[in-house]
Amino acid sequence: MIFWLFLSILTLAVIIALASGATEPYTGGLLMAFMYALLTTMVGGAVLGAAWAGLWCLIPAPDVQTGHETHSLRALATSSTINSKFGGSFMLSYGYVKGERVLNYVAEDGSAVTVRQAFADHAVIYEDGGRSVEVTHTAKANGWLAPWTEARPDSYVFHVPAGSIQSDYTIQNQ
Repeated sequence: MIFWLFLSILTLAVIIALASGATEPYTGGLLMAFMYALLTTMVGGAVLGAAWAGLWCLIPAPDVQTGHETHSLRALATSSTINSKFGGSFMLSYGYVKGERVLNYVAEDGSAVTVRQAFADHAVIYEDGGRSVEVTHTAKANGWLAPWTEARPDSYVFHVPAGSIQSDYTIQNQ
């Protein structure tokens, strides 16, 4: 709703700028009137765009579930090293490496078997005797600000047999 209000105000600003630019006493003609309208529209659009972006960040919007899938789980493993989604910077023996821990899993849907990946910070594992993974798709929806939704990261719930999670391990720092 607010999106349409901003769009209406911006359209009105363009009309006013064109009308006032065409009746100015200077002799620039239609081209100068158009340039004046374009400049006025850009400034007005920047101000209204900044206000809209600020409202988008400040007004809370609920997460809406947009989809839910359940797959039969064949295998599940965590990455123990930095995976292919890493980055960093090095310069003269100084630097950093950043990465994200992922869960790699094999899911079965009927006769199809697929290898997939889930970010560990969006996943929960339950040792409850099951062998499935539930994937929930969500989006941020705020009808007051925009007529569209903003996708959120998927969330994963893994159900694995009891005793599947390794609990007797040691970490050696060298």
